[in-house]
Amino acid sequence: MSIPMAAWLALTACAGSRSVAPASAPPDASAGAPAPSRSGWEGFFPLPEVTEAWLAGRGLPFEAPPIAAAAPRVAKLVIAAGSQQAPEALLAERYAQTCQDPAVRAWNEDRCRGLEERRCVDGECTFVHFGNCSGVLAGGGWFVTAAHCTAGLVADPELAAASAVLTPGPDGRPDRRLALGEIRSGKDDWAHQWVSMTDADPVDVAAIAVEDGGLAPAPRAPLPAVGAPVFILGYPRVEGRSAEARASVGYGLVAGTPSVSFGRLADANEADAPLCSVDGLQDHWALATPCPQATLGTEDAPAYAGPISNSPILATYDNINGYSGGPVFDGQGRWIAVNFTLVSDTDPQEAFVEHARMVATPVGRALGRLGVGE
Repeated sequence: MSIPMAAWLALTACAGSRSVAPASAPPDASAGAPAPSRSGWEGFFPLPEVTEAWLAGRGLPFEAPPIAAAAPRVAKLVIAAGSQQAPEALLAERYAQTCQDPAVRAWNEDRCRGLEERRCVDGECTFVHFGNCSGVLAGGGWFVTAAHCTAGLVADPELAAASAVLTPGPDGRPDRRLALGEIRSGKDDWAHQWVSMTDADPVDVAAIAVEDGGLAPAPRAPLPAVGAPVFILGYPRVEGRSAEARASVGYGLVAGTPSVSFGRLADANEADAPLCSVDGLQDHWALATPCPQATLGTEDAPAYAGPISNSPILATYDNINGYSGGPVFDGQGRWIAVNFTLVSDTDPQEAFVEHARMVATPVGRALGRLGVGE
């Protein structure tokens, strides 16, 4: 399958894969939430770095033990995406970033084998692509992630059979590869940037049945107050950010390995309003109720004005491909939400966007929509 280059770059590891800007300012409950500073908050940090001294040195209002306690439940969804095409030079660059450090390769073995077996003619290559998302072992045999991460897996059982959930071991490398079972989705319309009038209650969350070793349910909590510190754990991909940009704010190569990012709750969405597309594009959004409902014509395909997701929250943590489905925690390490996208007027692949708003689904709504959990 050959796909456009822009689509390949955004495929399956979707959080932040589009740069989305509001057509008009949404209701903003974040006015009282302190804005993150570039030096203090930007980045995706390997978990062993995050000590009490490290947190204090960056001026972050977190403690290390809750982060360490949450980490063993945060697993990586490896997504088989089938045969694709891309320029040989780009694939060579991705291979160098992902597959030469053994600790990084351990989390990207599927992708690395696909790159090693690529077939190239005149600078264009066919290869087997693997993307990734993040998620949490929620207990009861369920792995919870973003619905858009599972679209191809539901459509093609062969891709699901080639995919897996990797769990973190005590040495920071994957220790188990879990086969995927039943997939429950909270979203009927799979296209991440579009909404559908047939999807009455879109919630971008999914649950995948896996063997989880009898884990107790993940500790959960209601949303904290606006302005409260939150953190997200997951497996971000940072290929679009230059080494110089990463070094300038103190994080290095994080290619789909376990990492943490920090922010604050920016809008608890007390009105329970949906994130709305006002003209059929996720680029033009508002937190508003009721959402407009209309079928719109575009040059490429039909589009729909309406809800992108129901009752999301907004936060300020850094976000990028691979963080889709990542669990959001309060300062005590209790699971509060499922990350799935962001809204911003600047490309998040290239740099942290201080005024962006990261979009997540509160855990109670997520589990209720999926019919899992206590």
